[in-house]
Amino acid sequence: MKVKSDASVHLGFARFKIQSRQKSMRLLRSVGMIDDNQLTALVNGLCCAAMFLIVVYHFVAVNAKPAIQQK
Repeated sequence: MKVKSDASVHLGFARFKIQSRQKSMRLLRSVGMIDDNQLTALVNGLCCAAMFLIVVYHFVAVNAKPAIQQK
């Protein structure tokens, strides 16, 4: 069984790290940045979802039956 030295393991890890970084940079370049219209749609959707959850919370809080305290 061949045992690798610490230096060869370190160089192998560094090579792997550089290759994975290059792959992720290629992916980011191919995807590109989000444009203003996409950002607007995303923010509007999140705001609508937040307002819907606030309305549902208030509806549930107002219509909740009070807990009966037992003596």
